[in-house]
Amino acid sequence: MSISPWDLAFVATLYAFLVAVSTLALVELGRPSPRPSACLEPLDPEPSRSIPLRISTWIGRDSHNTIVLADAYASGRHALVRRDQEGRWWLEDLGSRNGSYVNGRRAESAQPLSSGDVVQIGRTRFHLRT
Repeated sequence: MSISPWDLAFVATLYAFLVAVSTLALVELGRPSPRPSACLEPLDPEPSRSIPLRISTWIGRDSHNTIVLADAYASGRHALVRRDQEGRWWLEDLGSRNGSYVNGRRAESAQPLSSGDVVQIGRTRFHLRT
């Protein structure tokens, strides 16, 4: 049985591909995970883990939200925290019964957020960290 030059070229190409994929995987595994651009830190009843924000983060009692609250004062789909194209964060109340608040003021329309702001949804409060 003889090995043709085409078979040898195929095996060499396959070997080079596997080496490249393995090297890339090892490099990626060694990198620190990217830090989220912002997170919400729950304040009540006691501080717990930070919750990374997505470009659009839905908050409320409903299980389809990004952040699900066990808060009787929160609506099913209560509020949206979103990042605009310039990288600014905004809080928008979605017509909830009890409102959404930024630093103790009710959000009547989309409100800009800054690092350190206190966001309140129902009775649940968060610090925004950017």
